[in-house]
Amino acid sequence: MKNTLRKITASLAAAVLCAVPMTSSLSANAEANANARNTFRRIWFIDDSANVVKFVFSFSCRMTNTSVPSYTILKGNVTGNGGSAGTQYYSCGANVERSAGLYGPVCFASAYCNSPSDFVEGSLVGNAFKAGNVPSYNSVHSYKFLVGDINNDNVVNAKDYDYMCYAINNGFTGSYSYTQNVTGTLGGSYFSYAKYKFDINGDGYVTSADRTMLANYNNGSLTRFAK
Repeated sequence: MKNTLRKITASLAAAVLCAVPMTSSLSANAEANANARNTFRRIWFIDDSANVVKFVFSFSCRMTNTSVPSYTILKGNVTGNGGSAGTQYYSCGANVERSAGLYGPVCFASAYCNSPSDFVEGSLVGNAFKAGNVPSYNSVHSYKFLVGDINNDNVVNAKDYDYMCYAINNGFTGSYSYTQNVTGTLGGSYFSYAKYKFDINGDGYVTSADRTMLANYNNGSLTRFAK
């Protein structure tokens, strides 16, 4: 298991590689190609007012033409993790705790795949708890998206970069919640897209660094977005 720690403003994000299957369990088309350009992400949010201090999540995705996934913690500390790899699906999960409270974007799981249609999720779990292990119901919100595909057409291209530039140039920067959208008019048409989709580098904020990363992806100098 590979652990990579990186400082993100006041929080610590840990990118952890999920369970890797034995070579004998991989079929010829199991893993994504070395130059696979599609990155899918599943992000979890917790309501600000829910008083959650512990979050337990698990994630799985089909192996076919897909890389071993990883997860990144945006807020809190991992107090337990695990996962398994069968013959068809990768899986992983973790317990995340924070005495000061867990809210906003808490974590995400990501995987590379050869094409958008190759990414198929399996089981998903996201359970939140207040102090004393009291369940917090209806406080968790989760979304899946193709990183860089801001306008939801399942392709990452110059159109997405135009929306990104609009967001940066019009003050839609900083942190975000699952309810926030970037809205405006571009090319004579009104648009409204989830702000979390503009966080290309997955650090919990929308900044000019996300615009640079998307530009580099579109011009070919960046093969794919980091998991």
